[in-house]
Amino acid sequence: MLSLVECAAAGVTAPGPPALEQLACCADLVFLGKVTRVTAAWNAAHTNILTRIELDVAEVFRGRAEAPLAFTQLGGQVGDEISVIGGAARFQPGERG
Repeated sequence: MLSLVECAAAGVTAPGPPALEQLACCADLVFLGKVTRVTAAWNAAHTNILTRIELDVAEVFRGRAEAPLAFTQLGGQVGDEISVIGGAARFQPGERG
């Protein structure tokens, strides 16, 4: 999984999401890795579902990353409750890229 972390897409004026090349030029961290774990849970106020994604880092192209790497994004599924965020990436354990 090619990941771009903390990218400021400043200066991108085209409608829709920026192209991979535009993201990569601005990213602090670009790496190749594998999703090892995906877990979703309610936030403390029980108002939003958050999903934590954990990755093993195979190769770093820009920046510094310690393995394992983890981040949290809005949305996910807890039991029968589902929160969908339009345009959000979906991750599955075992995915590589």
